[in-house]
Parts: sequence; C-alpha cells; structure tokens
Amino acid sequence: MNFSTISRCFWSLGVVLLCFSGCSSMPPLTSIDTHQELLLKDVCLKNNVKWHWDSSAYVVTLSFYDIEARALIDSDVVVINDQRIQLSHPIRMSNSAILVPIDFERKVVRFLKKNAQVEKTTNFVTSKVRAIMIDAGHGGKDPGALGSHGLDEKEVVLDIALRLRRILANKDIKVIMTREDDRFLTLQERTELASRLGVDLFISIHANTSPAKSASGVEVFALRELESVEKQQEQRQLNGEIMFKDLQMKKNHQELNEMLNDMLYTYKQGASESLGEQASKTTAQFARTKNRGLKRSGFFVLKNTLIPAVLIEVGFLSHPKEGALLNSKVHRQKIAFGIARSVLNYLDD
Repeated sequence: MNFSTISRCFWSLGVVLLCFSGCSSMPPLTSIDTHQELLLKDVCLKNNVKWHWDSSAYVVTLSFYDIEARALIDSDVVVINDQRIQLSHPIRMSNSAILVPIDFERKVVRFLKKNAQVEKTTNFVTSKVRAIMIDAGHGGKDPGALGSHGLDEKEVVLDIALRLRRILANKDIKVIMTREDDRFLTLQERTELASRLGVDLFISIHANTSPAKSASGVEVFALRELESVEKQQEQRQLNGEIMFKDLQMKKNHQELNEMLNDMLYTYKQGASESLGEQASKTTAQFARTKNRGLKRSGFFVLKNTLIPAVLIEVGFLSHPKEGALLNSKVHRQKIAFGIARSVLNYLDD
C-alpha cells in the first residue's frame, strides 16, 4: 500500500468520524423519490463547480476556487472546512451516476460559492491594480472570425467579456469595458482608452480560426521585445503623453520621459508574461481544452498599451466541436471563470 492510498484511507476515516459522530450506527437508507434527486454532474456544470469522485475511498469532492466540500456516498452529511451540512437525504450512486437530494444545490453549492467569495474578497481591498480594462475584440461592422456554426467572433467574445466583468466585479475589482455592446472601435481608440482612464491591466478577448479544422485550444499572447524604433512609434508616444499628462514634472523633459517609458516597458514585459502564463493554463483547465501556451506578438493593442496587457484567444470557431461549445452559455461561463481565476492568481502573487 503506497503513501497516497494510506492518506486516502485516513482521510476517509476522518470524514466518517465527522459525518457520523454521535451516532451508534449509520443512518438507515430510505426510499427516495427520484424526482427529488439531481445528477451531481449537472448541478456542478450549472454552477461551474469542479468535482472529483474517489472510487477507492467512496468520497466525492467539490471545489470552487480554494474552497472544498467532501462527502461519503450513502451519507446525508457534507463537510466544508470542518463544518457539517445536513441534507434531506443521503447522496447515493445509481448505475455509476452520483445522485444528490434536491436541497444539495441550495445548502452545499451556494454555501461553497459564498464562502469562496468571502475568502477571496479581502485580498483585493489592497489590490495592486486600480482598474482592469476588458477589451472585447471586433464589433459593429467588424465581425471578426466567422465560425463553422454561423457564429461571429464579435458576439462570442462580447458575451465572455461581460461574464468576466460580472465575476471580477463581485470580487470588488473595478472593471472598465472598451465596449459593452455591438459597436465598432478602432485599435487606436482602444489603446487610448486604456491610457486615458487610468487602468493598470489590459485584457483583450478574441476567438481563433484556422484552415486546419483540427486546430483547437486556448492560446495567449503577450508583447514581444520591441526594437528601439518601435518604441518611438506615433501611437505609443501619444498614449504616453495621455498617461503622463497629469504628472507634476517639467514639460518636454526628454530624459525623464525616456526613464519613465523604460521603467513602464520593463514592468509591462514581466507582468504580461506572468499574467499570460496564468491565463493560458487556467483558462484551458476550466474550459477543458488544449493549452496552446503563451506566445509573443506585436499585435497593435499589445504594442501600444503601456501597461501589462495580454490577448487571449479563447478557442477555435473553425473546430467542429470547439466551435459548437463556443455557442454554449455554459462553456462561455467556464472560459470567463478561467480568465477570472488567472487574474486573481496574478493579483495574489
């Protein structure tokens, strides 16, 4: 017997003691009206809660961010952080499916999510960002990529961006959108907004397409190293002037301007890479798709924002299965949770 097996055995014993302390025997199983039961997998999918079934220990584990709930099959008690929640009926298995009583969602899932939010909210009162800008790509006369399922990229990414805003706003993080509806904004306008409105993080959301129908997964772009001449391009200079206009310093002080720009550039490169690595890994995990990793590019919105910035390609509209998933509200919510989780991880570092 290896260490992990021994650990599971001891943990299961602990759950048994918590679940049945004070009882001389296990509660008798009662006949349950199956109309008063739900499939655990459906409850978790609906609420974007992860779950894991340990068949050797007969323990089911639910997790939402860093909060976990555990229960034994045939027990009517769920343990969350040493707190015991009593259900109306035991959790049970039927034909390899895990069934939970009708009050499971109200008592367990809501408690799980509420406690996760309480635990995380306190971390962002002293957050290292004042505001985050979420940029839903394309819009208006620019539909972006066209999917095999009749999807326009602009619609998919706006929906994900709005979902992401709601999640981050619930964490007391100020979010500013480049667009909240189907309108067209130039790339110049998007980067100027980021410079003018005092945001500290820029996240641009897009959906991918490829002639290769097999291409799938999430990939994230951060800014590649720029040549000296690129750092002096007109839009970067303009955005720098917009950012620095309220600073109390001598006008047209070239040496000071260059120093500030160099400091911002160095910070942007490191912070963008850190956020990008988090975003590719975590979003792929939540969406249960391939992680295509962090890549570097000279995309306009990356090159001409002076703050840390990433561009996230949330999946391939051209892929038969992934394209269909991107048409699903549940899948879009998973993507939004994945991006949000990566932002929270980045802010916690």
